[in-house]
Amino acid sequence: MKDKKYLMWLSSIPGVGSRTCLRLVKHFGSAENVFLCSFSELMDSGIVREKIAESIKVNSNIEKVNEYFRIVKDNDIRVYTIFENEYPKNLKHIYDPPPVLYVKGELITGDSLAISIVGSRKASDYGIKTAHRIALRLAESGITIVSGMALGIDSAAHKGALAANGRTIAVFGCGLKYVYPAANFRLSREIEKRGALISEYPFDTEAYPSQFPARNRII
Repeated sequence: MKDKKYLMWLSSIPGVGSRTCLRLVKHFGSAENVFLCSFSELMDSGIVREKIAESIKVNSNIEKVNEYFRIVKDNDIRVYTIFENEYPKNLKHIYDPPPVLYVKGELITGDSLAISIVGSRKASDYGIKTAHRIALRLAESGITIVSGMALGIDSAAHKGALAANGRTIAVFGCGLKYVYPAANFRLSREIEKRGALISEYPFDTEAYPSQFPARNRII
């Protein structure tokens, strides 16, 4: 639990991507050790450049670390790190796995049997009906439907799984403080009840276009 807090801190620092985060943890032995190390030790590691080392040290504030941990907990968000058994096994083996997953709802072992359904935001009526029907049939067979909760095909896939009383997971391209698009707020609440909303981004990260292609590797 203690190093989880520091891993949340490290992965949320601007400029520290997922691969850099994990390389630093491996080099120093833990995220807490990264927090405690000096600027010169960061530079000597050869992992980060001066600007990133400065960003890490500027953000090495234990009060802020504890406050962020409290905010996440107060918002009923579960946090799984890549070093924990609860972290989805499928994700551990993808390219560039996220060090931290923020989860609203619940991930279960059965979610390892999953199929992703994604598609156009401006889908035809036929496309939407087809995505809904495919997701419904798969969910009836016990398969978890994973998508990105975008308008169009993504939303239809989530709704199809829900119509079958099945499980579905929405992967956000922003922090869990926000629902994007806002029009899917009600859908997000239904997914949370019968599946999970997940994100690799810190709780209060707003939606930016560059983040959505990156989240697709998780889907």
